[in-house]
Order: sequence, then structure tokens, then C-alpha cells
Amino acid sequence: MSFDLQNVRDIGATNVAMTRQHAIFMEAARSDRKVTKARNIADLLERGHRSSKSGGLQGVVIDLKA
Repeated sequence: MSFDLQNVRDIGATNVAMTRQHAIFMEAARSDRKVTKARNIADLLERGHRSSKSGGLQGVVIDLKA
């Protein structure tokens, strides 16, 4: 039984290249999601929505006299 060690090293190098490509792809996908989230938040703020985290008050005060 014989093994071709050259092929074994090539497989390892290919996996390293694929791992790097996958990492680059995942970083690009994360960046795209951040841009989309920022656009969604900007659209909401443009329409007047305010989150409670940013100090916008959510609620209505009603004064009732019996």
C-alpha cells in the first residue's frame, strides 16, 4: 500500500484556501446585514419612530376627572 504525499499536502492547502474564502464571504455577509439594519433604522427614524433606548418616550398620558 502506498500513499502519494504530494496529494495529501494539496488537500490541506485547498482546505486552507476554502476556509479563507469562507471567512471572507461570511465577513461580507455580516457587513451587508449591518448596512441593511442601518438603513431600516434610518427609515424608521425618518418616519418618526423612536425607540425607548434612545430616550424617546413611548406612551400616552390621559387625565380623567370623575
